[in-house]
Amino acid sequence: MKTILCFIVFILCISCGEKIYLYKAKLSSSDINGTSSFGPKNTSFTSKAIKDPLLLINEYDNLGTLVSKSNVRDNNPFINFIYLNGDYGDIDSVYVEYLKQKVLPNYVPKGDVSKILWSKFYSEFKSKNSYKQSKQVLFDTLYTQIRKHMERSIYDTISTKITQEQKIEKIFKGKLESNVEAVLKQYNTQISADIKAEIMQKVNNSVKVSGSYLDITLDKVFKAMVENLLLKYKYDFPTDKNTFIINYYNYFQERKDFLSDGYGVLHLDILYNTSQLSKQDIVTTLNAESTLTADQKNKIAGEVYASFSIERNFKGEAKSTKYYLVKYQYSQTAESNRAGEYNETLTSTTEEIKNKN
Repeated sequence: MKTILCFIVFILCISCGEKIYLYKAKLSSSDINGTSSFGPKNTSFTSKAIKDPLLLINEYDNLGTLVSKSNVRDNNPFINFIYLNGDYGDIDSVYVEYLKQKVLPNYVPKGDVSKILWSKFYSEFKSKNSYKQSKQVLFDTLYTQIRKHMERSIYDTISTKITQEQKIEKIFKGKLESNVEAVLKQYNTQISADIKAEIMQKVNNSVKVSGSYLDITLDKVFKAMVENLLLKYKYDFPTDKNTFIINYYNYFQERKDFLSDGYGVLHLDILYNTSQLSKQDIVTTLNAESTLTADQKNKIAGEVYASFSIERNFKGEAKSTKYYLVKYQYSQTAESNRAGEYNETLTSTTEEIKNKN
């Protein structure tokens, strides 16, 4: 009997899954990716689910950052320096070496990159004797699209269709409705319940949400090269005095932040039927209120229309895309590559680097 009860509890845990809250509504991993937990698959090294998902501008914004274990909203650039023009020392050296070893030999030009342009870039990039010179080639305006392609090579993405899209859509619509209701509430004495209901109906019928769940991880080869760099630092104090090194000691070593080498992202596409929702449509609905002046109708319509989005800044876009970070993954290997307790020399050298920068 005890075995059966344990089995039932286990099944219930799997069916419920890990929990997050999206606009105060509870969602489980089984609703989104059909599994018992969030985060990249096939790994046991993940942080706790983020209770309120973080809204990202781009789904890859936080990959490679150093993340505070006490506050996952606090993250700092680390690998991200490869995206910036300039010399960031060791991390640039690792990145350029990775491109030369893994990416360039197998890359096939596509999209807006012609074979002629690729051949010119390949020859110029390979001919440089230092990582600094190679990185300068990447940031030549002639090779902007190639550089963007190269940047995308450091991560892998697996997309899974959301298992409960209707539930997600209901949550999202509820958030939009609450925004509009908040505006209408200001005019309780001027707008009848019937008119409010008609406006709310327009909101509900004018949006559709679809989405997917993304497992995003650093490329295995690039990740291993970064881990090897951290391992080298564990036994050999770096002498570089650049931003990358300052960040390394300030966050990874001293504050014990973990390196985000992957995470789970909720991706939503919000489709607006703008033919059924416009400021004029709302004004037309408000025309039934004879007590309102034309200026009042226009003012209310403008406020309602502007509130028709999560950010309350709707401008009539036909589609918007949102990314929500719900889980971090970290590297156990990277975690083990810390210098440990500081000796007097290490501490003084760290302070010297900070003071000179």
